[in-house]
Amino acid sequence: MLMFCGALTFAQERTVSGTVSDNFGNPLPGVSVQVKGTNVGTTTGDAGIFTLSVPRGSTTLVLSAVGHLNQEFPIPASGNILARLESNPASLEAVVISAQGLRTSVKAQGVAQTQLSAEQLTNSRPVNVASALSGKVAGLQVSAVSSGVNPSYRLVLRGMRSLRGNNNALVVLDNVIVPSSILGNLNPADIENLTVLNGGNAAALYGSEGSNGALIITTKKGSFDGKLNVLVYQTITVEVVANMN
Repeated sequence: MLMFCGALTFAQERTVSGTVSDNFGNPLPGVSVQVKGTNVGTTTGDAGIFTLSVPRGSTTLVLSAVGHLNQEFPIPASGNILARLESNPASLEAVVISAQGLRTSVKAQGVAQTQLSAEQLTNSRPVNVASALSGKVAGLQVSAVSSGVNPSYRLVLRGMRSLRGNNNALVVLDNVIVPSSILGNLNPADIENLTVLNGGNAAALYGSEGSNGALIITTKKGSFDGKLNVLVYQTITVEVVANMN
């Protein structure tokens, strides 16, 4: 009976192999290959080659990879597939502002980073940019040094790396290095996007001052669509004096 069950299982499956490449013919490793309508799947190796046992009656494979469109390929009778994935145009358009105002892709920059949009900064209606960053960037410690009308904040991004030196993250506003105290006076609604360079490689972009990480802030610019857009919201902070002595 065990031999009969093994032969029946073998008869219900067949082996499919293939090679996956990009638009330029380069092999794509780590591509997810799944039989449509089932949980059967595998991934391609370093040479873009995969081998998969598919159930009898399956006719389509679904291929997906980061930076590429999800595509479906029919399984030929020969069981050998040569698949070519198309690049995803949306992922190619993702750019960040680097040193000297240069625009580059996230992959080309080669540093650990976190990017926040204007909506992410203003969805909780914060008073200033420093308070808007609290809880939104992994590893970023925001501490209030002074309070009042013009509060000052201390930003520690890569931990306490020095006992006596400066551990504050570098702040770059529209490609100009500014003191971190400006975050207490900057309106979050005026920011278009904010990129946080978490890795130490930020020092290669901004010198030794960027060794503690950097916050790159880009403010909004005027539009050329000929329309007047006005956004109004108000945030009120109330403080009560604790001691009059």
